[in-house]
This record gives sequence, C-alpha cells and structure tokens, in this order.
Amino acid sequence: MPSRWLIGSEGVGQVLSRGRQEEWLVGRELCVFTCLDLSVVPLAKRKSFVRTTVRRLTPFQDCGSHFEFAGTKAMVWMWDRAFVAETARSSGQLKKASRVVPESLFRGTPVEGPAVELIAVSSGYEGRAWRAGALVASEWWRDAPEDREWGEFVRGAGFDMFPLVSTHPATLSETPWGGGGASLQELGSRLRAPGVSIATGLVALTIALPLGSVIRLKAQETAIDRAMTSVDEGLQAIMQARESAERDADQVNRLLALRPPASVTNTWAAMVDATPTDSWQLLEWRLLDTQTMEAVMRLERPDLERIVASWEASGTFVDVTAEMGRAPDEVTLRATLTSRGQP
Repeated sequence: MPSRWLIGSEGVGQVLSRGRQEEWLVGRELCVFTCLDLSVVPLAKRKSFVRTTVRRLTPFQDCGSHFEFAGTKAMVWMWDRAFVAETARSSGQLKKASRVVPESLFRGTPVEGPAVELIAVSSGYEGRAWRAGALVASEWWRDAPEDREWGEFVRGAGFDMFPLVSTHPATLSETPWGGGGASLQELGSRLRAPGVSIATGLVALTIALPLGSVIRLKAQETAIDRAMTSVDEGLQAIMQARESAERDADQVNRLLALRPPASVTNTWAAMVDATPTDSWQLLEWRLLDTQTMEAVMRLERPDLERIVASWEASGTFVDVTAEMGRAPDEVTLRATLTSRGQP
C-alpha cells in the first residue's frame, strides 16, 4: 500500500504513512467538478467519450483528471496538473506519484438521494448534490456558505430548496467511495439472438421402397420429425429475440427523447462564437435539465447586457440570464437550448 499525501492550496501534508510508493490526493479547492449524462452513449464508448469531453471542457492547459461511473452518470474531477506537480516538487518531500486522485473520493459516502449535503474538507467546505447514487453537482467554499450562496447551489443543481443544515464532518477514509467505473449493462447486449441450431438441409428420401423396408421408412420418418422439431424451436427463439429487440427499441426511443436539443460539442462551439470577447475562461459547465444549461466563466470587465444580447442572437440560446459570481471577474450564465443553428 502506498503512503498518501494531500496536496492543497496551502501546501503538502502526509495523511497516511505506509509503503514507499506515493499516492497524491488533490485538494477539493484545486478541482473543477462536472457530471456527464451518458444515457445515450454506448457502453463500450463511454470511457473514450468522457476522456474526449474532458479534453474539450477543461479550463486547464495541462489537465489532470479522474472520473467515476454511477449508473449512466460520469462524475469528473479536473485539476491543473502542472500546478499540482510543482507544489509537490517544491515541498521537497514528494518524488513521483503512483496515482493522483481527488480528495473528494475519500470524504463522506455516496447518497442515493435526491439529497444535498455540506461537508468539511481539508481547506473549506464542499456542497454536494446527489441523485440516484450519483454526485450530480459539487461546489467548494473557503468559508461556510451563506444562505444565498447555498440557495444558488441547490437551485443550480436542479433541486427545490433544501435548508442549510449543520456541517457534516467527513474525515479522510482509507479507501475511496468511487465504484471504479461501474455502469449499467448496455441495452444492446439483449439484441443478440440466442444461439439457434437449425438444420440447413434435409436428406432427400427415396419414396420408392422395396417390400420389407417398413422399419427403414419408420426410422426416416422419426428423423424428419426431429428435424422439424428443431426448426420449430429455432423459429420460436428467433421470434423471442425479435420481441426483445422491439421492446429495447421502444426504450431506446424513450431515452433519445430525453436528449438535449443541441449536442454537447455544438453547444460549446456556440458558446465560443456567442461570447463577445476572446479573453474568457470556462470554470464550470453543466446541464440543469434536458433543455437548460449553466456556465460559469471568468472574464475581464464583464458586460452582462452585451453577453446576454450576443448569446440570444446566436440562435442556439434563448431565455439567457447572467449574474455576477463570487469574484468580480466571474459570471454565471443560464440559458435554454434550442436546435436552431445546429448542423
């Protein structure tokens, strides 16, 4: 077992002393979190989809990341890999990590939900929103959030208002709560027809039989009966497979109806085109539901009216709202997605 070190904004500290190998935990304050919906992504392509999405979404030039699966959700943490490595090097205590993972995986336990909770982490507080055992939203504060901040977080996660309860202490556990990428079985696996063994041909029978061959004829009739029985069983199996495929097709169609009107890639491209300045950085992005998105950006001297007007004119976003974030250069944008302007 490796020794475990926590790397945060305030430096490096050892939290578990064991072997010579090193496992680094990235402090929650250094991570950007998002939750991806993979319900329409084939099981075999989910890992590659998440990796590709992280490369496109990350606000860091040199991005480190970790993701965990919970049902059809992917919980993703991203951090500045260069900053983490430099912090570790400058401490004079660390050499090379065998694994780098977010601190959050070692704090608390999954909740089936729907629920929200506030827990204490190494440097501040983390708000968590859970749905169906998946962490769908997470936000970090250096100090305990005020009622207004807590309300914005809860509503932004798509929940009705939950009152802010007392902080839940969450000590570092020895094992992470992540499931190692467990996910639901792909629907398509049931579309494989069961093995069917059907005779490809029947031996032609000689009708003209000499007298005294009644026994041979009876044996041939029995063989024909067995072959016909095999054909009937094969047809029955095929019909069952067809019925199963039709049921799955109905379920797939229902899932497809839940897709956002614009793809993630097209939405990001529209954001780039619609934002009336090049000097901005995406801090956080998520879907609040199948129609509504939220983005947190860092901009120099943000002009909210100009941004809203530009987004509205793009043809991709309607009902756009913008408000200042916690810092003077942070803006939170919410908009309803449309299919207009999408290829």
